[in-house]
Amino acid sequence: MSKQRIDFGEKVVLKVASAAPPEPAGPKMGTLEALVAFATFIPRGLYLELLERKYWEPGFNIQEAVAEGIRQRLDAMPDLRRPLPPAYLAQLLKKNKKLQG
Repeated sequence: MSKQRIDFGEKVVLKVASAAPPEPAGPKMGTLEALVAFATFIPRGLYLELLERKYWEPGFNIQEAVAEGIRQRLDAMPDLRRPLPPAYLAQLLKKNKKLQG
């Protein structure tokens, strides 16, 4: 790591340059954990409830709440949790832009 001294009048700032930029936090593109845009329709009242929670609860994250709700619903159907047929999965990975990294 190299340090470079930069003078700004009376103030001195040390600029630190690293060999590589820091990696962004979160899943990397191309992994199944990477976030993708997903849209659906929900009742207006439910949407209003989400906005109320966001207003009244500091740190409430609508995206996390929706993902948690979907995860709970899918976990309630364990009989349907099996991998796609390899040929169909290959077709999805090839054609679906959201699954491409």
